[in-house]
Amino acid sequence: MPMLPQKRITITGARGFLGTHLLKKFKSKGCRNIEIADLPEYNLTDINAIRRMYEETKPDVVIHLA
Repeated sequence: MPMLPQKRITITGARGFLGTHLLKKFKSKGCRNIEIADLPEYNLTDINAIRRMYEETKPDVVIHLA
């Protein structure tokens, strides 16, 4: 995980069981540029919402847990 703290990370489903624990782990490793993409902001069944998520968060890494 040495380069991960510099990356922009977007996590879908970060409020669920796995996402909550992963978010804590990333923060403990020094990751500070983390976006959470969940409902109601981003409905991941809507392609336009997904496009908007990418445009707004500009992630280097997307972790899809939703």
